[in-house]
Amino acid sequence: MPSQYEKGEQIKSLDVLMEQEFIFCKHKVYHRGWFIGWTVNLANAYVKNGHIHMAVKKNKEDNDQWKSS
Repeated sequence: MPSQYEKGEQIKSLDVLMEQEFIFCKHKVYHRGWFIGWTVNLANAYVKNGHIHMAVKKNKEDNDQWKSS
């Protein structure tokens, strides 16, 4: 049975990959459930919902202030 999809342009970033419902990988079509594992899907949900932030190292003065409190 012929595929409903044909190979498109190469995906060059994870952002673009995350937007796809179906992809071609080594001459075969895969649904997003195959290429987005549970861990990546959870991390993506945390990012979209604003639950993940960068950790910025405090300077020594900030650390000393916390110790004296």
